[in-house]
Amino acid sequence: MIYLQNFKKIIGKTTIFDGISYSFNDEGFYTIYGPNGCGKTTFLLIIGLYDLKYGGSFKIDEIEVSSLGKKKLKLLQNEIVYIGSKNDLLSFLNVEENLNISGKKHLDNNIKRILNKNVDSMSGGESQLISFYQKINLDAKIFLFDESTNMLDQKNKILVLETIKNISKKALCIMATHDEIVKNYCDKILYMK
Repeated sequence: MIYLQNFKKIIGKTTIFDGISYSFNDEGFYTIYGPNGCGKTTFLLIIGLYDLKYGGSFKIDEIEVSSLGKKKLKLLQNEIVYIGSKNDLLSFLNVEENLNISGKKHLDNNIKRILNKNVDSMSGGESQLISFYQKINLDAKIFLFDESTNMLDQKNKILVLETIKNISKKALCIMATHDEIVKNYCDKILYMK
């Protein structure tokens, strides 16, 4: 599905990454592992089509991304879901109303207990968890997770990782992280220095 050849990103005079050649399958759970500041988020933002300033070849479904016009890029971007470490919940809605935006397919008792909570009164971990569940309900071919477990306690971290593992049976999942526990759930680990 995603094919990279001599993929690179340079900002000003700083090379973020250079010479990446790799292909991602249509399904599977891949982890981009590395320390803060090594370019993991930048990599995901390009794959998510939020940043189109890159060098080398980047193909999705055998189509060179740089050759696409705005309409085709928008259609392609609708098949990609980016889930960051910060939530983008609507503060004037409660948890249940935020989840209803995309439909609530994956709810456990831990989520059900906070459905009526106001978004502003949630902890960072609760916000991250609800934002995660809101986005995974979207229909997509590619899910990009950027440090999506960093604020979660151990129980919720495992719940999220098991959910991603399940999603990866039908879609491509790529997570950028420096969290060691993710290595136990992913299919492939790519190290970024």
